[in-house]
Amino acid sequence: GRGKDLHVYNIEDLPNTPPVEHGILQRRSEKESIVLTIRFDAKSGLLGIHGGDRVLEIWKVLSDEEVRVKMKRQATKKQRKEQKTVENKIAAGWGEIADGREVQEVVQTAQNEFKFVQSFSAEHKLRSFDFLSNGVVLATTRNTLERWTVSPTAEEAASRHSTIQALGHRQPIKSVCQSHDDLQLATLSEDVVLVWRLQTASLTSTLSTAVDGQCVRFLQGDKHLVIGTKSGTLDIYSLSTASLVQSITAHHDAVCSFCLRPDSKGLLSCSKDRRVVVWDYALAVDTETQSRHISLVEVHVLELTDVPLDATYTANGSRFAVALQDSTIKIYYSDTYKFVLSLYGHKLPVNSISISSDSQLLVSASMDKNIKIWGTTFGECRKSIFAHDDSVTAVSFCRGTHYFFSVSRDCTIKYWDADHFCLVQIIRSHMEGINCLSLNSDASMIVTAGLDRSVRAFYRSEEIIFANEQREEDMEKEQDEDEANKLDKTSDPNKAVAGHQTVGSLKAGEALSETIRFVMRELEEEEEKEEGTAEAKPAAPNPLLLGKTPHGYLVWKLEGVKAAELPHAITLLPYSECLSL
Repeated sequence: GRGKDLHVYNIEDLPNTPPVEHGILQRRSEKESIVLTIRFDAKSGLLGIHGGDRVLEIWKVLSDEEVRVKMKRQATKKQRKEQKTVENKIAAGWGEIADGREVQEVVQTAQNEFKFVQSFSAEHKLRSFDFLSNGVVLATTRNTLERWTVSPTAEEAASRHSTIQALGHRQPIKSVCQSHDDLQLATLSEDVVLVWRLQTASLTSTLSTAVDGQCVRFLQGDKHLVIGTKSGTLDIYSLSTASLVQSITAHHDAVCSFCLRPDSKGLLSCSKDRRVVVWDYALAVDTETQSRHISLVEVHVLELTDVPLDATYTANGSRFAVALQDSTIKIYYSDTYKFVLSLYGHKLPVNSISISSDSQLLVSASMDKNIKIWGTTFGECRKSIFAHDDSVTAVSFCRGTHYFFSVSRDCTIKYWDADHFCLVQIIRSHMEGINCLSLNSDASMIVTAGLDRSVRAFYRSEEIIFANEQREEDMEKEQDEDEANKLDKTSDPNKAVAGHQTVGSLKAGEALSETIRFVMRELEEEEEKEEGTAEAKPAAPNPLLLGKTPHGYLVWKLEGVKAAELPHAITLLPYSECLSL
């Protein structure tokens, strides 16, 4: 828990007696952070402890001889201290003091069995660690590995041996975008923008100066990147030189998102200053080098009543939709910027919206875990789907179809059919929440990224997926989870309510029934051999018996069932199998 005290318990008499506190160790860390990992290395006798900071503490588990020497030293020190106290009282005029008290024996506690060796700080906050033959390896929150050389004694200070920095992000990834030719991929985190080649998954460019980024897109031609920042600027980078071409002060607050216009003449940006700005491409001349570069010119500013979080155009470019923080979606004409429709129904802010390529459907994803499918002509809500177990962060239609993908903080990617309002496929791959996704031009590949700092690409296979089968699998999984929640009514896995079945007893009953049927078949084959009805050639023993006799195998399986689960497991057996026992 939180604090500097580490409570050590004696569990030698488990499960007959509860754990007994054996002592308290005082951590050496300056901050009272929560202990995240405690790991013991039996080979070196070292114990490692780390919390939510950068410090790793190394303790040594003393041998029996070292514990006896330490306790003897403590007893001698305590005896000398008491003797000195008596002498001081006599010298102060207390007279002769009869010291009939016996020196109390030093009790063996955790303080006598553990010895603090040293502590050292990693470059970043620690996530986990493990012991090596001559040191430790640390995994940090910045997606790096550090190897340290640690001595079992405090004579030599720990030293960093090497550092492994994988090609990737050190911070959660906020935005991903594929190029128009489907050959490159840009990923953005808080401190860097990385450009990858998709065919080889190799890093081609690093824009380390692109800090505080919020969103990223390839401009037409795939030779430039535009990045929206927290300070409200639109930064244009050249991929050929990996340098900043121009920084445009576009908004007074952070840029939430932007989208390219279908006419390939500019883009539209949204910001927390409650403005939507439409931009045109233009050529600007550098005053120093007299070279020309791409720039943006402001065309129109649309003032809104709330913060816009996402925006997208229809495929024909006639209208654009803006998702607001007040849980509504506004649709405007692209030429006159007049208001057309207001789509309302979400209970929490809308994170992402996408319009189909035929401009007939709009799908919205919200923090309320719901996905809504709208008609863009009249603004009717055709279907509201409880899609994920956590906030839905992004949605995107597949070009030329009414299929779309959604990602969420529940670590799942879901593939939907907007015509039949059904789930087609679930992809579980990420370890933490997903922030963004990107589809290529023909939807044959989807790229996702999120809080686990990983970028994952999924390619479309030739396997045919049936939505009914996926629905049946989900229903079976939900049913199993409901049964598990009903059966496991206690939080302690080692305890169960008397007279109630548990998941463990159900599994034990199924395994026991299968074992009995297997043993009965083996016994029947042995009887056939004894009667001479089997083949004359002796058959080899069944390897599934593990070298045991059928009865011995059955007894071995029965011994493997927990005593608390055995009565319930037997009650699940058919009557004929019970007679066989």
